[in-house]
Amino acid sequence: MPYSFDQANEAFRDDRIRELGQAPEGLRFLKLRSLSKKDYMARLFEICHLPLPSARSKDWLKYLYENSKVTDDIIDGAINAIFSEERRDRQKPDLWQKIGDHPSSRAGDLVDGLKTVRLDILENAKNAPEVLARWLYENQGFRRFDASNRLYLVLVDLNHFFESWKLKRAKPLLFQKIHTHLDQIDDRPGFDLEFDWEGRNYVTTCDIIFITHKR
Repeated sequence: MPYSFDQANEAFRDDRIRELGQAPEGLRFLKLRSLSKKDYMARLFEICHLPLPSARSKDWLKYLYENSKVTDDIIDGAINAIFSEERRDRQKPDLWQKIGDHPSSRAGDLVDGLKTVRLDILENAKNAPEVLARWLYENQGFRRFDASNRLYLVLVDLNHFFESWKLKRAKPLLFQKIHTHLDQIDDRPGFDLEFDWEGRNYVTTCDIIFITHKR
């Protein structure tokens, strides 16, 4: 069956993915839905030489779906290009390791320089946590947007930055750092934060715990 945008969106919300995939319009919706991050959609507008609409970015998906200039071939090309770039980004840890293992002094200097930059960024974030918190709130996805109070955990492996995510398994370290932080706060935890999302202003309360580890 042919789908309007609203019909395709309703089917998607009802988890009728198989049904959508069996119709050309439904498949078009699913492909565009995979590009529904704001940056991805902005890139698709650029590829199609279309001006960004004045509407809120959450309405861009419908605009792209209904615009005849956004052909299926263009959508396929954008998906291939964007996700190929993301695959290359995921390979950067291997490149970091290869540079670190290289015996030349230039490679060592490069690694030291990159570490210094990253440590400076970390120190700046610790000194002004509201800047990082605002960025985290303002760069949420459409479906997961929430302006409620939050406690962020920022995990950093000081020796292997790309493996920082593994610290989430270091339960004794997390337990110690979190409880130490909570024991030090007063009756008014965190800080108030004002941020913008999709043209609206929000006020919330949040806090950030920076958990660093050096092996």
